[in-house]
Amino acid sequence: MKLATRLFLSMSLLVAAAVAGSIIAADAVLRRDLEAETAATLEAEARLVAGFLPADSTRWPELAHTAGQQLGRRVTLIDSTGRVRGDADFDRAALAGLENHAGRPEVRAALETRASCTSRCAAALPASPSYGCRRRSPESTRASIPCNWRP
Repeated sequence: MKLATRLFLSMSLLVAAAVAGSIIAADAVLRRDLEAETAATLEAEARLVAGFLPADSTRWPELAHTAGQQLGRRVTLIDSTGRVRGDADFDRAALAGLENHAGRPEVRAALETRASCTSRCAAALPASPSYGCRRRSPESTRASIPCNWRP
């Protein structure tokens, strides 16, 4: 094999390796930035909804539905005991049948630290959500977005 051919092949391999490494690095950076931006957006939306919570929790189901429609997100309103008091995906009658959310990581974190963002995405559950929670003493609001959502 000629020297020129060997040099060409060697340089081609080096360029290909550099391009592949750049793509992998860019993917990691972009993914981290997108996840951070999504978390900040979810937390801000949860904070916004928490700011509009009426003192009368019997009005929370309607607020959850309205906020969910306007934000294009699932909005869940949870009291300090973990009971779901409003959810954009469930009507008032269905709320009583929902499980208590006090043990969920995003709710526990929000009740302890005032804000959190967690993800429970799993390969087996591609539509499982990423959550942003905000505490408005003593209640908690949660906005969520499916993990398979793409901007």
